[in-house]
Amino acid sequence: MGFAASTQLTAPASARPATVIPYTVVLNDSGVLLLDAGNAPVPSSGITSAPAVLTVINRGVGAHALSISGPGVAGKRTPSLPKGRSARLSVTFQVGSYALTDTTSHHTLKLVVTAPKSVEVAANSGTAKAISEAIECSLETHLCTNAQGVVVNPGSA
Repeated sequence: MGFAASTQLTAPASARPATVIPYTVVLNDSGVLLLDAGNAPVPSSGITSAPAVLTVINRGVGAHALSISGPGVAGKRTPSLPKGRSARLSVTFQVGSYALTDTTSHHTLKLVVTAPKSVEVAANSGTAKAISEAIECSLETHLCTNAQGVVVNPGSA
């Protein structure tokens, strides 16, 4: 048995610091994989616009490198990484399409970045944004998950 919860009132975007989202990008001989902080695969449309830090790890047999193309990331790439080595890239994903390409194997992971869902609401001292995210909660396990299947705590979301 579950129920849906949504809508959190937050301060205007200009008044709160941007949260940096950590991701892991795994390069190997058969492709490019994007993982969230819990090491779960991220769907190609499961990213919202925000600053991010990508930890790029080479799990392939030979050297691999990552190049990112899309809005606001011109020239973002790692050096050639030997097997087992990693590098970090800081990016700010904007709304639009991105390609994460292994420049060695030429495998590409395409991403579609969307804006967080929000609506303007009136507050006592001006305008604030209500960020809405569908959350499914189980009364049996007392766990809640978002649309991407990530366990969240609705009290802290």
